Amino acid sequence: MRAEDRTAISLGALGLGSNAVALSVPQLWPHINWIIWFSIFCLGTAIFSGSVLFLIYEHILKSQMSALLWRRAVYGAILLSVIGGISYYTLLPPPPQPLSLRDIYLTDFAGLGKSFAKFDIKDQSHPDSDAVRVDMRKLYNHEINAYFLAFFVPFSRKITDMSAYDACSYIVQNYVTLVQQYLPKAKMDAESPGDSDWMRDRDLKFTGRIYLYVEGQISAEQIGQLTTAARKEDVYLQMRSSEYHSLHWNDEWRREPAKVERQR
Repeated sequence: MRAEDRTAISLGALGLGSNAVALSVPQLWPHINWIIWFSIFCLGTAIFSGSVLFLIYEHILKSQMSALLWRRAVYGAILLSVIGGISYYTLLPPPPQPLSLRDIYLTDFAGLGKSFAKFDIKDQSHPDSDAVRVDMRKLYNHEINAYFLAFFVPFSRKITDMSAYDACSYIVQNYVTLVQQYLPKAKMDAESPGDSDWMRDRDLKFTGRIYLYVEGQISAEQIGQLTTAARKEDVYLQMRSSEYHSLHWNDEWRREPAKVERQR
């Protein structure tokens, strides 16, 4: 092989190694085992280092360096690459865990007042079935004299007799009773500095807006059915499930508030 060909191959390998190192950043692989990106990093570093050493040897040291010394230099470069990769992984902080849909539910509407409750929904046709534990929030916007509701319907492998659609349908049909039963004493008055009077909880009007955060499987057809049923009850339903989760699972600003909210 001619010297020009060896140089061209080395330059190509140099670019390949650089790309591999660039692709080994853990933040690009948040959902895979660290061994995969670490292996890419080690391979890219080894290719890059070997290419640089070969170019130096080919164009500068070929006449001055023995084959044995050259091999030792290559092996040493690979060893240093592996050691450097291990050190890099050891010192690197672990990548953040993806936020759950519940974390997103807890941190949405951060500037509004909230009251909380939990309740169980059971499939009436299967009295002995496991219950679905649902989170409920009443969210207050005193500035516009209104409130609205949000519910979180979790996914559980233990729940076999009630689907996410059934739980959502129950909430839409019974939201008034649920608020009266589980949030009867939740009152939140507000007053801003300089205001002439308090903004009373009892004066707030329900906007008709209900947000349903759903972890389980629910189809577009079922969402359409729920929306239609909700409109008959003068409710404006907003579903937030896997698509909404995919857009917000890595919102950095939510991480600390989510930790606080989970402890409530």
